[in-house]
Amino acid sequence: MTTAATPRDPGLQPQRTALAWSRTAMAVGVNAALVLRVGVHGEEPLLTVFGILLLVAAAGLVLVAAWRKQALMRADAPGAPPAVMLQAVVVVCVLACVGGALTLGRLAGLG
Repeated sequence: MTTAATPRDPGLQPQRTALAWSRTAMAVGVNAALVLRVGVHGEEPLLTVFGILLLVAAAGLVLVAAWRKQALMRADAPGAPPAVMLQAVVVVCVLACVGGALTLGRLAGLG
């Protein structure tokens, strides 16, 4: 019995993955805007630089999200993203968390 190769049916998985990347980028972008705002208005150079770095990281995540969606929509879609991509996302998310903590500390008068 021979089986014919069936076309790949990813269902909604590519759309869910693209939405997840977009949500992550949006969350980092909002956090970056808040850190940048506190840094500029509070005349905190460290927070200002941190906010700019996070904005660049958020823009990078938006580009990765668009690339990942295009890659997943192809019939020969790749499996899991490369490890270096996952590591970069973890680093960006940790930076966003640290920036948020610094901002909250500054707003609470702890910094």
